[in-house]
Parts: sequence; C-alpha cells; structure tokens
Amino acid sequence: MRTLNLILAFTMLTVTSFAQNPDSTATPTTKKDTSYLKVNGKEIIIIEDRNAFDTKFEGWEDDKDFSKMNVDISWNKKFDGHYGGIELGVNNYLNADMEMTVPEDGQFMELDDSKSLEFNWNIADVALPIVKDRFGLVTGLGLSWNNYKFDNKQLVLQNDGEEIYTVYDSTKNYSKNKLTSVYLNVPLMLEFQQQVGSKELWIAVGGYGGVKIGSHTKLKTNDGDKTKVRKDFHLNTLRYGLRAQIGFDSFGLYCNYSLQSLFKKDEGPELYPISLGVSLAF
Repeated sequence: MRTLNLILAFTMLTVTSFAQNPDSTATPTTKKDTSYLKVNGKEIIIIEDRNAFDTKFEGWEDDKDFSKMNVDISWNKKFDGHYGGIELGVNNYLNADMEMTVPEDGQFMELDDSKSLEFNWNIADVALPIVKDRFGLVTGLGLSWNNYKFDNKQLVLQNDGEEIYTVYDSTKNYSKNKLTSVYLNVPLMLEFQQQVGSKELWIAVGGYGGVKIGSHTKLKTNDGDKTKVRKDFHLNTLRYGLRAQIGFDSFGLYCNYSLQSLFKKDEGPELYPISLGVSLAF
C-alpha cells in the first residue's frame, strides 16, 4: 500500500510539472531502492526504505550537496553548443608584425580604444556530438557589427580613390568619427564540455568565415549634426580567422582574430582586426 501511494504521488508531481512547463524534460534513473528524477531543473529523490536514506544521504541536513555524497547519479544530457547568443567586445587590430600598433601609412586609423565596440548577434548554432555529451563540432550563423572610432576625429575617410585616404576637415568640430562594418559569419569549432556540479565548464576553439554585407562612416559635430556615408571604403568583402571561447554555464569570454587584412591588398594599411569580449549563450 505504501509503495502504491508513492507511485501515485510521483505520477501527480510529474503531470503537474509538465502541465506548467511543456518544455520540461524528465529522465529518471533507478538504483536499488532509491529513484532519482530531474524535472524542470529540480532534482527529486524517492526513498522507499528510510534506512537507505540514513546510509546513502548521511550529512544531508548539513550541506545538501549531491556532489559531496557517495551517490551515483547520472543524467542523460544532450550535447549543446554555446555559439548561439549575444556578444559584446572591444575592437582593435594588429599590424603585420603582430603588434598592436598601426603602420606608418595608417596613422589615421589610430583608435579610441574604449569606444571601438563590437556587437555580435549569433542567431543560431548547430552541435554535432563526437564523444557523447563531452566533445563535439559546433557551427552556426551570426551577424557582427564592428565599430572603429578614430582617435583623430577631424580626419575624414575618403572613398573616391584607388586606395583609402583621409582629408583634414577644419570647417567643423567633430565629436564622433567612426567606420562601421557589418559581416555575416559562419564559425566551425570543436567544443569540450565538463560538468562541474550542476553547472557546465566549456571550451571551444576553431575558426570562422564571413562576408561583408554593409559598411559606412558616421560623423557627428559638436552641434549635433550627423552625416552617414554608405560606401565600400576598400574593406575586404570576405574574411576568415581564428576564434576561441571559454565559459561557465551560459556566460563566457570570446576572442576573434582575423587572418585577413581589414582592407583590400594595396588599397589600405595592412591591419588585422582582433576583438575580445563577453558572451551570453542562449
């Protein structure tokens, strides 16, 4: 009779949880006289023998931490990548010698570092497991907005020559002068995941490719007048590079480094974009 009551209570609890959240998943496992259940992110234990609780869960009232107890609890987990989400980072670039300084012919590209921001909207990702729920291949699709705010705001980029150049505008006082490029990106990374308690530590490394779908400059004067020019500005249409991510649960850090110069060959200074920032995976 006692066992029947437990089964009925367990059934009602499960049905109620699924009714409240249709996306909930439950994967029960059973070991001897003890059942374990994960419903809607909650861990539920059903003990039929009180003595089993005393021996298996000794110290429960003190720490209530499954990881410190001698219990074999395992959940069936789906391998899921951490590319999809949003990212916010800081833009800069390296020269041909891998130094964070601009070459002599690119002094006009000196940046206001703290305001040269990158925003990435990684629309979706696809994860292909290689080693169960621990290791796999991750790809996806994302959009990237790269803002390069120039330190010398009076130097205005020009797009009417065979290469990029600037003119000094002394007729106006500018409070903002930036170049923005928008890319559609596709990554290809290997991701390793390790369970740490109820959280997850993950590392992903690989590369990415992208195609430019837009670029413009934006000028703003101290009086509030704004000018936006949509041109090519001799930027490379295609780009490719290296990418790395590391994180804990949904939060992480990322780094992108382009192996392709920002500008087309012989049409601008040789600069290789690099960005570093934080990510929130969905």
